[in-house]
Amino acid sequence: AASLETHRALQQRALAAADKAVAAGPELADGYAARGWLRLRAQWDWPGAEADLKHAFALAPGNARILLEYGALLATLGRYPEAIAMEEKAVALDPLEVEAWSYLGSYYYAHGEKERARATWSRALEISPGHLFAVREMAFLLLLEGKPQQALALFRQTTPDWSKLSGEALAQHALGHRDLSQAALDRLTAQLGDVTAIQIAEVHAFRGEKDAAFNWLERALQSRDTGLARIKYRMLLGSLHADPRFDAFLRKLNLPTG
Repeated sequence: AASLETHRALQQRALAAADKAVAAGPELADGYAARGWLRLRAQWDWPGAEADLKHAFALAPGNARILLEYGALLATLGRYPEAIAMEEKAVALDPLEVEAWSYLGSYYYAHGEKERARATWSRALEISPGHLFAVREMAFLLLLEGKPQQALALFRQTTPDWSKLSGEALAQHALGHRDLSQAALDRLTAQLGDVTAIQIAEVHAFRGEKDAAFNWLERALQSRDTGLARIKYRMLLGSLHADPRFDAFLRKLNLPTG
């Protein structure tokens, strides 16, 4: 709890600094972009984030990082065609912006364009072979295609313990190794459960354990996990979308349902 309170205090300080930057340079895009990013990731203030990022974009339409973040906000709201258009502009402006390529793949997938998603994540991994987000998204795709051995190999290439353990829990389940899957999940929960609530929810969702998945999403909500900004298009939570509890959860975040 102490670390969570410290984290929130740091977020408030960062937001105050962004407010000062906007006040000091209202004609500059950077302050609006920084405040928009904080409102998106930390505050879950979607209207405020959109206002800031739209303003930043108007001031600096050629800034790939601003386009990247604006696209992220649009995807959070489920506006995938607009998000795709923003990220496509971002990668056109900066073809080596690996984060934009990674995000773009996620938006393609959410919009039902699986093969474009695969090609886009492949491009991200050409630019940065170890990029965590792109590696995990590609591994998720392989899992959902019924290729758990290939997914496991990718998860094992990642560095963070939480990624290795969550990946092990997912892939071993798909391989039919329930004991190995549960052992990995138990380690993840015991060692890192306070900071990996969404990843734990994803494992439960993938394993068909919906009650447990929603319980862990509630824990993510309580800890204000920044990953909830991607709740609508996290690939492994797709199995929860038809459950009435999912729309109810979106309403708690003031996000559009459906």
